[in-house]
Amino acid sequence: MSHSTPASVLVCGDLILDQHIYEGERTYADTRSAHGVRVTEELGGAGLLHRFLASAVGADKVHAGFPTVPAGEFPPALRAYATWKSVPISPRAKERVWRVASALGYGAGEFSPRIGFPARESFPPAEVVVIDDSSLGFRFWPSLKHWPVPESPAADSPRWVVLKLSGPVAEGDLWRRLSDFEKPSPGGEGKGWLGRLVVIVSASNLRREGANIGQGVSWERTVEDLVRALENHPPLRDLARARHLIVTFGCDGAFWRDNQPQGAVHRCLFDRGGIEGDFERIIPGRVFGSQAIFTAAIASHLGNPEGIDQGIDRGLQAMRELLVRGHGPAEATPAWPMQALAKVIQDRVSDFAVAEAPRTSAEIATAGRDWMLCGLGRDGRKATEPLVGLATRIARFGVESVTQIPCAKFGKLTTADRQEIEALRQIRNLIQNYHAKARPERPLSLAAFGPPGAGKSFGIKQIARGVLGDDVAFLEFNLSQIAGENEIVAALHQVRDKALEGRTPFVFWDEFDSGEYRWLRSFLAPMQDGKFLDGQLAHAVGKCVFVFAGGTSPDWDHFGPPAGDEKAEKQFVLAKGPDFRSRVAGVLNVLGPNPRQHCQPENKLWTDDPADLCWPVRRAILLRTWAGVGKGTSLDIDAGLLAALLEVPRYTNGARSLERLFRHLLDQGGAALRPAHLPPREQLAMSADADAFLAIIERFAAFRAAADVIAPAIHEGWRREMARQTGQPLPAQQDYLQEFAKLPAHMRADNIAAARRIIDVLALVGLSVVRAGDVPTADDQPIADIIDKHLEFLAEAEHDGWMAARERNGWIKGPRDQNRDAARQHPLFCHYRDLEKKEQDKDRGSVRLYPEFVRLAGFRIVPRTVRA
Repeated sequence: MSHSTPASVLVCGDLILDQHIYEGERTYADTRSAHGVRVTEELGGAGLLHRFLASAVGADKVHAGFPTVPAGEFPPALRAYATWKSVPISPRAKERVWRVASALGYGAGEFSPRIGFPARESFPPAEVVVIDDSSLGFRFWPSLKHWPVPESPAADSPRWVVLKLSGPVAEGDLWRRLSDFEKPSPGGEGKGWLGRLVVIVSASNLRREGANIGQGVSWERTVEDLVRALENHPPLRDLARARHLIVTFGCDGAFWRDNQPQGAVHRCLFDRGGIEGDFERIIPGRVFGSQAIFTAAIASHLGNPEGIDQGIDRGLQAMRELLVRGHGPAEATPAWPMQALAKVIQDRVSDFAVAEAPRTSAEIATAGRDWMLCGLGRDGRKATEPLVGLATRIARFGVESVTQIPCAKFGKLTTADRQEIEALRQIRNLIQNYHAKARPERPLSLAAFGPPGAGKSFGIKQIARGVLGDDVAFLEFNLSQIAGENEIVAALHQVRDKALEGRTPFVFWDEFDSGEYRWLRSFLAPMQDGKFLDGQLAHAVGKCVFVFAGGTSPDWDHFGPPAGDEKAEKQFVLAKGPDFRSRVAGVLNVLGPNPRQHCQPENKLWTDDPADLCWPVRRAILLRTWAGVGKGTSLDIDAGLLAALLEVPRYTNGARSLERLFRHLLDQGGAALRPAHLPPREQLAMSADADAFLAIIERFAAFRAAADVIAPAIHEGWRREMARQTGQPLPAQQDYLQEFAKLPAHMRADNIAAARRIIDVLALVGLSVVRAGDVPTADDQPIADIIDKHLEFLAEAEHDGWMAARERNGWIKGPRDQNRDAARQHPLFCHYRDLEKKEQDKDRGSVRLYPEFVRLAGFRIVPRTVRA
């Protein structure tokens, strides 16, 4: 097995007898060709968890702390019934599997927890104990002698107790035994059980207990709610005392609280492109046992010091595997896919992002309403500078390459900005709920705001196609160009005609806030009653979606009169503005590529909002979209040019200006974009501040010009690393180990290329290089910390840069021999992850020496937001 499993595991807890009824196809008694109804029964609860663990860890290591109970002796109340049916394994797939069609519930009568469980004294020693507490009796005092945990841990007690919980949580005598003793001490070794306790509970169970944990909007919002609930919700606050608390969000993510000796650490593992419930929505049908297979994955990895995070990741993937496979192929005898699940738990490569999460509600309040998981450091604190490094990686390699950032995709629209993700998902939920209604009383009214060229209608159109299909009807009317009421009535007739065709039209009323709100009153009746007047006749608008796109208001909060302007407020009331606002069900504020702005109340001036750190990321996504580069393809663009596109303070007309400039580059440069492809300064100034734009490019050029000074130091640093690895003096006869001046020409060129790419590599993590005299002297330790944080990524980029430089000079992959220089071949032409550790250490060593190399040339490494 690829992971370190515990030496032994004991499973005990509540038992259920699952009764499975599989639908047949024999509708008549004389039908012979089709299979008939199947009815099976098997142990669920702790019994199913035991089978999952035995499959993943090995039957010889997993012991049952429960009896073999004849089916006839099971109380009816402990029997669970469900029907299963044949469904496609995935949408539009021909292959079919067994999944639950209907959960019929439990049998009648009172249950009894005493069904012959063995006494604790008969249990074999175990490193890990797993308890399935389904609130069916095992947690109460009558089962005391069957609990695998004595009153307090002893020397031979289990190292870990894994508690799989159902509601009500933090209740019952078993929980009081596990939680009443001392809090964890260093290393998780306490006198009580808390220091050894791993609690697993689903968010859905916590919501049943009254915990206010939202879902379906963003991972940041979900984490916020959970962190606050950990402080304010008594049952959850009690669970949070365990050494580890893991809260699952379906099979899409999990929250992990690790009570380390120095304080709690929070991490979130999540599907970066989805949200809670997304995966289940695309799979027809459902299954049971998801929490059981997740718990099995956690327990099977507890033999490893890093077992919790591995177990969470593999557990989420196993939950998905179980949902997809169900009870196996429909043409076969139904059975749990044990072999496939065990393989996922043992070997599956990670599919989930991992990010630090805030530890307290105070940290959330400090971070502000738009903090993002990708903007948090190791200590859970929010970044304070725009996410330029993240944007650089996204522009070059795509959103998929940045594994720690949540993102969302709606058709052709991709966004990684938390505010946009939440707004778009809320709009999608409104549209989905409205579409599900057969005969709604009125249209669904939405509003969209944003700067010119930001694409106010684009996002809603992509969501509409996702919900209603590509054939959705779109109608657009510009209210600033309408002369009279009769034109609005004619437009509403067009809407009605589409609705009568059985379609749900999306109607965009552009610039609805123009003309001193003169047309707002015309929409009140259609928005409220679903009807409009044509002469004396009232007509039903039908099922449709109204989208009001703002033309003068920057966002929803500023749609209306300025605060304190009594005259404007009276005019807004007379125009029926408040009535109109009350009829809007959802709002989308589109941000665009410029920093979000806010209005300063003291002087009514609009300035950049320092809380918006994501504007470079929004630009990066737009650039890749316009460039048309697909997943896994690198955008070939000069690093200085890309920095200018991402960092220039503002584009004159938002997305329109950025697109005009970038498409000019594409037209001139094709697949390879270079500064020489820029338009003349006068034309550049039409899109952005030309001086600021060109100064950023010059910053890169100035450093590259100093490559001849840096190259000897790079070679000397490499020689030191070689001497350190071998522990011996360097052999004088080796050409590549000579002093820089004695190197062959192509080797000197290698080092010069390495010097030039330093600034390109640093740009990938939000660092740049400026002349030393242009910035105040400061401690270099923060820069070293950033480099250390991203060391593996930077080392990989350094290796890729080395390969690219050699490829430009005709080198290829080849065996290691004495004539490799003459043959222009090298054995290390491979992915960084495939290098031996000693070769990776060379790249790591070079990256760690970047600050020293840069200082030699009279420069300093600074955050990208520091300007020369």
